[in-house]
Amino acid sequence: MSSRNDKGWGRLFLATSAIAIVWTLVLPWIGAQPFVRSRIESLDTQGIDPAALYYTDLEAMPRLESDVAATLQAHPDAFW
Repeated sequence: MSSRNDKGWGRLFLATSAIAIVWTLVLPWIGAQPFVRSRIESLDTQGIDPAALYYTDLEAMPRLESDVAATLQAHPDAFW
């Protein structure tokens, strides 16, 4: 029984280590790549928070909603 329990702890340690390595080394490295860095800067410039849970959480949404409302008022059939 102890051997089985030790295997479980070993697997937990390996899984936790793998997640920690990906989180602390791999993801920051990917984020530093030119393509990803330019995308991140573009989102920052536009005021878009990619971690927002809902689109309504974004600072840019009130402006976008008013743009859509103005377009719908000027062209009622624009989106359908």
